[in-house]
Amino acid sequence: MTLQALLQNPDYKQKFVLEKLIQAYLGYDRETMRLKLEEEIPSNIVTQIQQAYHDHTVNKKPLEYIL
Repeated sequence: MTLQALLQNPDYKQKFVLEKLIQAYLGYDRETMRLKLEEEIPSNIVTQIQQAYHDHTVNKKPLEYIL
């Protein structure tokens, strides 16, 4: 999955949270993330981002604890 496809996925309503998770798991700053939109994300990282997003949105775990 590309970074752009993940960011444009309509399942992720809280885009700010998704961007923060992507930055944390890939080690990018916001500028780098925007420059690498066509980059493929390894499936294990996508799974970690999805789990962390779920922990924050469904389980109400604070984003600061996840990061």
